[in-house]
Amino acid sequence: MQPYANNSGKSNVLAYYLGDDFIVVQFPHSSYYKYTYSSAGQAAIETMKRCAQNGSGLGTFISSKDTQPDYASKGPSLESFL
Repeated sequence: MQPYANNSGKSNVLAYYLGDDFIVVQFPHSSYYKYTYSSAGQAAIETMKRCAQNGSGLGTFISSKDTQPDYASKGPSLESFL
């Protein structure tokens, strides 16, 4: 997992992990969500990857009613997805 830079200081995203066609996002209380091309669409995943790497906008993108991507699965750790 890569720590999320959280440039705004307001995000609830703690860390992320990038795969070829997915992203796993860690939120507080050890909740991990996996978003995939299949669940959210390729464009959404690629936008989420850019936001994650830039340290800005990932939490907003995930929670926005206009763009809210569907997650494929939720788990207790990164290892549950790999």
